[in-house]
Amino acid sequence: MIIAASVLLVLIALAALDYARWRAGRRRVERSFSRAQTPQGEIPYLDIGPRDGPPVLVATGGGAGIDSIHALPWLTDAGYRVIAVSRPGYYGVPLAAAPSLTAQADLYAAVLATLDLSGPVHVFGLSAGGPTALHYAARHPSASLLLWCAVTGPYAPNPEALESAIAKVVLSSRGQALLSWLLSRSARWLPRMTMAAFLRTESELSAPEIDAVVEQTLSVPAHRQRFRRFVDSTTPMTKLYTGMMDEVDKMDRDWSVDWASIDAPTLAVASPVDRDVPIAHVERLREALPAAQILELRAGGHFVWWGDEGEQTIAASLAHLAAHAGAAQATTT
Repeated sequence: MIIAASVLLVLIALAALDYARWRAGRRRVERSFSRAQTPQGEIPYLDIGPRDGPPVLVATGGGAGIDSIHALPWLTDAGYRVIAVSRPGYYGVPLAAAPSLTAQADLYAAVLATLDLSGPVHVFGLSAGGPTALHYAARHPSASLLLWCAVTGPYAPNPEALESAIAKVVLSSRGQALLSWLLSRSARWLPRMTMAAFLRTESELSAPEIDAVVEQTLSVPAHRQRFRRFVDSTTPMTKLYTGMMDEVDKMDRDWSVDWASIDAPTLAVASPVDRDVPIAHVERLREALPAAQILELRAGGHFVWWGDEGEQTIAASLAHLAAHAGAAQATTT
């Protein structure tokens, strides 16, 4: 009995130590953010990659911090300058800084102006970052538009997905810091179980297909690291929850983008087994932008960059950016 109690105390002490280490690490990540002074206030952003590379403005997904761009190393490896701007409700940005989806795009432009990037940039919208990316492309100079499983019109979360184990962890309004630590650590200690849980929540893939995507992704060390960085960017939820809920509310309204003003060459990647952002969103884009290139892959459902087909997503995206790199590069030389 004494031995069991001693072991339990040691495990609790180790967990507490690791929790403190994790919190310190996430604070270091936040301190690594640059801060832009804009008319809307001080806005956190990240600017990574070669300064003379073609700039790519990334509208990150819902519930993910701007550090999620560290899960996209293939962009900086290809020589691109990658910039991500915190949206309202994320990392202390007041909701009043951009009270509409259109204003969020203008907030991005205000931050880019502080970096002397007022000319065309590549715009890359992921998931709930789609509305901001679309509004940006409609309102500001854009060399190209890249969308991955992007929201393109009124959106409501999948009710079944909201009842999933992952959703209950991510969306919980209680114990957010502790749950975030557990999620981050599960991506390291139990990566296969964690990735499978994401896929069950965000895709209509069969159990064998999920197993295949998990194996294809995690068998490659670099891809496993990308997965960990992605999961880390969704923590701590205390820094993200307000923004995520505000975006869901905004996207659930009857909103639309000025499609006629988007003239940037467009590539949209979508999955017919996406359980989060249904294929209707890419069909809307197909109708509004008939010249857009559309790539449909099963991949990892909403996670179109996972698995073997995910490598096709990345290759097609790099080809799209390279085809239009000159338009963006001209403003940075």
